[in-house]
Amino acid sequence: MKVDLAGFSRNLTSSFEAASESQGLFAFERIHMAGRSLRLNFLTEAMRDALMPSLMHLRSESMSNPTDDLILNIWESGVDGFFPPPWPFDNSEPRSDLIWPFDGSFAAALSHESGAFSFFDAKISTGIFWIRDARHLRGYEKAAPLLHLLHWYFMNIGLHITHAAVVGNATSAALLTGKGGSGKSTSAALALNGGLLHLADDYCLLSVDTPRAHAFYRSIKLHPRSLGLPPLISWRDSSSWSSEEKEVLLVDRDIPDETPLRLIIMPKVVGNGATRSFPATSAEALRSLAPSSLFQLRGNEAGNFSFYAMLAKTLPSYHLELGADPENVAPCIRDLLEKHAL
Repeated sequence: MKVDLAGFSRNLTSSFEAASESQGLFAFERIHMAGRSLRLNFLTEAMRDALMPSLMHLRSESMSNPTDDLILNIWESGVDGFFPPPWPFDNSEPRSDLIWPFDGSFAAALSHESGAFSFFDAKISTGIFWIRDARHLRGYEKAAPLLHLLHWYFMNIGLHITHAAVVGNATSAALLTGKGGSGKSTSAALALNGGLLHLADDYCLLSVDTPRAHAFYRSIKLHPRSLGLPPLISWRDSSSWSSEEKEVLLVDRDIPDETPLRLIIMPKVVGNGATRSFPATSAEALRSLAPSSLFQLRGNEAGNFSFYAMLAKTLPSYHLELGADPENVAPCIRDLLEKHAL
């Protein structure tokens, strides 16, 4: 059966507009990412309070009326009683959030944990994020808000949201890659604590032409054992909320809108001996970078893999063994950045 996604998109927008007319738009926020203007329309205070904290550093103070590159309508039906039109999707992957892979025009995802629904219409550059009740949002959905929608939009214009952390200085950045539990977030937090810039924790936004990292979410997710490390003990009372087994911290930071990528670092928790770095091969860098990003952020896998292969081939790569001296992680990363600064 042919799915009429154009018709569904019109009906979905009409339903949002009806809900907005019924109770009035609570607020809108404008943020800037990678030189693009994004308008976020909130129907309720609860949704704004849940999703904006991780984005506040990107907020534009100007309430003028520029041409917005993307409009995101954010909707909580439990308050207004307006619900989306019947969904035309048949999710054949019950354990996957993705229910309509991005086809160049439309994409859709449904969280099987929170029930949050994301729909993107590239033709009108509009996305809708819907949930029955803001209280059902999971911790990771607040730490990385609107992730599906941002992934589809930026993928459509040639940028890449990637499962990696980014740290750096005013002129250079390092991509911290690896599967979950490898030490990316811990390394990034230790780098920030040691005076380096923290551009991204779990997900980052990258440009293709001259590889660059853009300012993205300001949240950091850390396991309690990381918060037990001596350099980070003072952070333990700064948690904003929990995300499954991790604590989410929001960092106040003044970072560049974009920073050139100079190298790839692959952390690994060793737990003994001295923290040290040593060169890695491009094949090792690609294996560290590509699989988790391609699995978590579906769509345009061939194009994304080519981009990751280019990064692995052109950027110098290093292993970073996290030993029993966490205070030396930041100096080790700083030395690598300075070594490859232009």
